[in-house]
Amino acid sequence: MLKGQLGKGSYGVVWKAVRKADGKAYALKQVNIRGMRRAEQEEAVQEVKVLASMSSKHVTRYYDSFLDEASGSLYMVMEYAEKGNLHERLQRYKKDREQCPEAVVMRYLIQMAMGLHHIHSKNVLHRDVKSLNIFLGADDEIKIGDLGVARVLSAQSNFARTMVGTPYYLSPELCENRPYNHKSDVWALGCVLYECCTLRHPFDANSQGALILKIIRGKYSPLSTTYSRHLKSLVDLMLVKDFRKRPDTRGILTHPYVVEMAEKLGIELPADCAAEAAAKAANRERRRVERERLAAGSEGAAASPAVAGGAGARLGPGVNAMRVAPPGGPAAPPPAAAPPQRKPPVPAMGAAPPVSARGGRPVPRVKESPRVRPRPDEGRIVVNERIPSARGGQGASGQDVVERLAHGTPAGPRPVRRGWWQSRPGRRCTTQT
Repeated sequence: MLKGQLGKGSYGVVWKAVRKADGKAYALKQVNIRGMRRAEQEEAVQEVKVLASMSSKHVTRYYDSFLDEASGSLYMVMEYAEKGNLHERLQRYKKDREQCPEAVVMRYLIQMAMGLHHIHSKNVLHRDVKSLNIFLGADDEIKIGDLGVARVLSAQSNFARTMVGTPYYLSPELCENRPYNHKSDVWALGCVLYECCTLRHPFDANSQGALILKIIRGKYSPLSTTYSRHLKSLVDLMLVKDFRKRPDTRGILTHPYVVEMAEKLGIELPADCAAEAAAKAANRERRRVERERLAAGSEGAAASPAVAGGAGARLGPGVNAMRVAPPGGPAAPPPAAAPPQRKPPVPAMGAAPPVSARGGRPVPRVKESPRVRPRPDEGRIVVNERIPSARGGQGASGQDVVERLAHGTPAGPRPVRRGWWQSRPGRRCTTQT
């Protein structure tokens, strides 16, 4: 018994039907295949086969199908969603000027990702993920439906080429007419997630051409500050332009924040995703313990750098560390400190010159050349000085003393700038001072 029309799309009409035997409600989809082309008829039959292969509680359940030859219509009996679709729920939030809480958003995301993960596990692309095709059950449980344009990928091909779907949710690879795969469904899921947070589409324009240009650019407004950075990172991760950097549904369900929220909300993840998430968590914990161990070791080495060499290591000049006593025995005495080395005494001014051991002749004292101390505000000049000979007089050969000065002339000889011909090694300077 038909109770009313639930919706209408490009491929048919959905009615609410009630079974007379027990009064249970169902969704009855009517697809008129008489006026369709051959390809459209095959798509209608394909939806029946795809729905019959699904067995997830987050995908609309298929019960039966039959063909009415008199009207030329194909009927599919499916699960009825008592609370409508997600688009209607978000419009209610928008009308009341309320924001969807983050816990509710994460519940929707986890259940949508679980349903899409089951669809992809059957090697099927949904190709039309949007808020209108996501339904809510009696307990607000998400159910993905409307697989009318779904595509079954063969074992030889993991990409599709036909451009289908709603423009607001098209991926960049679809807009650029490039081959696409299940990552396009993840992009559409990211658009639905953004819509749950902001109550609007991430990409919107007045014309389809401008809309496609915005999608290709991949620029969208950030989320409100009321949402956590983890949720923002999930949106950014799913709306990556390069599909190779975009995660699949397994990557979403094993994300640390998704795993944490699933545990808080009491949602049981699929077995394969739960096992992979546990392995990732164990690896993260192992790396954290390793980092803490290395940090503790480096801090200990920095606190006692001298003791790291063992017992009796030197703590500084002339100081010895205490030796570690063996168990049950007295502490070993520290080793004797090495006597400090003394420098030879410097003769006082005016003292007699030292006597040479060869012939008793006095050793002539060599006069040091005057030094000009650099000042911080002077430039580079060259002072031409002569080093005295061993007999105490001025030697015939001279040695140039190069000092870094700032500006001004130091006291003493007149500074002379040397040319490149005077700077060559082994060449005598002829400039006189």
